[in-house]
This record gives sequence, structure tokens and C-alpha cells, in this order.
Amino acid sequence: MLCESEWNGGGGYTPREVGQMTMDQIWFRLCDLEVLKKKLGDRTESVAALGALGAVKTDKKGFVKGRAADGSPIKGKITGKSLARRMAEEAEKKSKSK
Repeated sequence: MLCESEWNGGGGYTPREVGQMTMDQIWFRLCDLEVLKKKLGDRTESVAALGALGAVKTDKKGFVKGRAADGSPIKGKITGKSLARRMAEEAEKKSKSK
């Protein structure tokens, strides 16, 4: 949309201009206005785990790359259940089978 005509709702930038922009400049031109109205630190949106599957790209093994709150890289699978929930269910199965 940055290179799309302004008549069609785009930014009207050339590919060269977009290539010279910083990531922040691109973000501010592409993000929703409501996100920018929020205070710093509150500019995130929660998405249901299964709803995010259509919005994120996975690698060949089905893993999604991301960043933790401290900025460290993380990698995991989106399955619809948290790791804690899966571990609790496995522990429950083990205790029932004994």
C-alpha cells in the first residue's frame, strides 16, 4: 500500500523512497491509527492463538519465530493450548494410568 496510488488509498511512494525509509517510518505509515493513539507500552494487540495462525508465517517444521518481552528471540508452535495446559494434561493422564 505504500507504493499504491493515493487515489486508491495508498501512500503514493516510489519503491526507491520506501527502500530508503527506516522500519519505524514504514510502521507509522502502515499501522492502524488507533494503535498510534495508545500510550507507549500499550501499543500491542492480543490475538487468539488459533486466530493468529492465518496472520503469522511458519517455517517448514511448523515453528513460529518471535521475541520475548526482554527482546530475546523465541521459537515455538501455535497449537491452541499453552505448554502449561499440555503438561498438566499429560501429568493427569500419567496419574490416571498408575
